[in-house]
Amino acid sequence: GGGGRGVLTCSAPRLLDQTLAMLTRLRATGCALPAQIWHVGELGQPDSAGSRRLLAARAAVRDLREALHPALPPSELGAMRGFMCKPLAVLATDFDEVLLLDHETYLFRDPTRLFSAPAYARAGALLFRDRIKHHGARNQPPLRPPSLYLASLAAQHAASPGFLPTASQPWSPSESLLGA
Repeated sequence: GGGGRGVLTCSAPRLLDQTLAMLTRLRATGCALPAQIWHVGELGQPDSAGSRRLLAARAAVRDLREALHPALPPSELGAMRGFMCKPLAVLATDFDEVLLLDHETYLFRDPTRLFSAPAYARAGALLFRDRIKHHGARNQPPLRPPSLYLASLAAQHAASPGFLPTASQPWSPSESLLGA
């Protein structure tokens, strides 16, 4: 971390092998970007076997609980795992620019070049659709609106002097996110 560009993903014990495989594929493209693997208490202490495997793959292991509000009730932690870990990790990272990858991502070229893409330069973001539609296919409930903790984290970052809004990158959190 520490500013600059980097790769983010979220993981859990059941996804650890897939996350390590994605990191191996990423490094095989020649990508030298630093990587952060975020979790919400699932991967154990920094000296756990899972964390040691990720560190060996040249990835920093970060626990999202350290970035969440200390008064967060334990009953809310489960809601921060899975999909919600991703936007929270993007807000909590110290990287200035982020390449957010899923554990099942297959890259065939070094993705660092995406930061130089004209579309990224114009919009400050490159978004792509997940090719597999999991959400509705499994009769899952609709995604919840952002929690108070996501809103407070967004507000905290929006108030920091180095946050994204600039003339070239005018993004800022929506009123609905900040008012959640």
